[in-house]
Amino acid sequence: ALEARAKALRPLVTRPLCLIEIGDARHLRAFGYDSLFGSTLDRLGLPNGWTGQTEFSFLAPVPLERLADFPEATLVVVGPVAPAVRRALSRSVLWRALPAVAGGRVFQLPRVNPFGGAPSALRFAAALQSALRGYKEINLRAMKKLAPGGVLATYSCSHHVTAEVFRDMVAEAAHDAK
Repeated sequence: ALEARAKALRPLVTRPLCLIEIGDARHLRAFGYDSLFGSTLDRLGLPNGWTGQTEFSFLAPVPLERLADFPEATLVVVGPVAPAVRRALSRSVLWRALPAVAGGRVFQLPRVNPFGGAPSALRFAAALQSALRGYKEINLRAMKKLAPGGVLATYSCSHHVTAEVFRDMVAEAAHDAK
């Protein structure tokens, strides 16, 4: 099951992924190589952007500003963010200035048990694939609404998808829209 996910995910990931859980507007939990999520990334052949030391799978609390150490990374937020924290982050100059946030490279996954073994690893991989495949779904829905002979103008501003991958995804969406 992971091999099929890996095959689908590898072309979509061109940057390291920083896997985090947001605690409050100033702190997070970072999942390292020794976590369920980090080892799942490794099995999927995807790079974990969090290269800092972790202990027993994660490091917490980590100050939010540590994310600036990973300017090329895409942020993957595992689990929900409380509404009050989401509002505080939207007003945070630091959060908005982080390269991943400013570049639109933030994805949110549903809550996944970080200690749940193989079932959680599979759920994490499926959620990651679903989040990253959102571009195809958006374009597919738009294409289905086009009148015959209509023109769709589409683009990606998040920089985590290469032009080649984006073209292929749009072509795949067009094929599926027929």
